[in-house]
Amino acid sequence: MLKLNKEQEWEFLRESNAIEKENSEDAFQDALLAWEFAKKENKSMSESFILQIHKKLMENLNPRIAGKFRDCEVSVGDSGVS
Repeated sequence: MLKLNKEQEWEFLRESNAIEKENSEDAFQDALLAWEFAKKENKSMSESFILQIHKKLMENLNPRIAGKFRDCEVSVGDSGVS
């Protein structure tokens, strides 16, 4: 398993947020909270655990969808695939 130091983790989270065009400090703090939760809990990836992480990640940015599955089609890039 890859071990990152604190600076590497923060850089990863900021870059990940930038990909989603989420560059605010609030977005970073939410990402950090979700990251720390996932590391602390150290559970096997399950549907429930992923939704818990998603809730922590999105609860301030978009509480309406936080911790929930989407119920609409989603496109990736301009590929036309949904």
